[in-house]
Amino acid sequence: MDEQMTPLPEVDLDALLDGIKARIKAALPTLKTVDDYFRVQEALTVPAVGIEISGIESNGNGDIGTEQFAVNITLSAYCVVSYKASAGQKGQRRAVSLAGAVAALVKTETWGCPVQLAEEINAVPDYFRKKTKVPEEYYCFRVDWQHAAVLGASVWDEDEGFTTVPGTPAGPDAQIFVGMAPNIGPDHVDDYEEVPQAPTTGPLL
Repeated sequence: MDEQMTPLPEVDLDALLDGIKARIKAALPTLKTVDDYFRVQEALTVPAVGIEISGIESNGNGDIGTEQFAVNITLSAYCVVSYKASAGQKGQRRAVSLAGAVAALVKTETWGCPVQLAEEINAVPDYFRKKTKVPEEYYCFRVDWQHAAVLGASVWDEDEGFTTVPGTPAGPDAQIFVGMAPNIGPDHVDDYEEVPQAPTTGPLL
């Protein structure tokens, strides 16, 4: 994800988690539990998939011209089946199969949110234990992936890509300024040039 990303609207992380859960529930209706951060819960009905945001880091794109934070969001899906309800390798295979189904879904989804398609998709064995007085073992496979997105509001008007310069009039008498990327945004106000306006008097063509 080293290339310059296309600017996106700000992603809502709560909406992202909710979107992932909704799509997994719809695509894999045999699951008994689809939730986020269920590893801290005491009760768990399996088969289950638990979603977590496991990391947020800069994606190396630097200033994308909107003063937003361009990031890679790392997500993890814990695919869990019961150890007791299966015997040996067959239970492990069920966990692997569930992880494969989740990974295939991840590859095609943006979850109804302003994120780019997933990259760095991988699945590895993991360890899961429910926090009860009598620990119950599970087979678990974890699917990890990343979405490129932006955090924070843009300094630019969402629709037109213009912003006002402090101290200038608004409305019909507003002054319009043009800047050239990458020298744009509030830190480059002095780099903008005013666009001359046509006279407002006389006949209109």
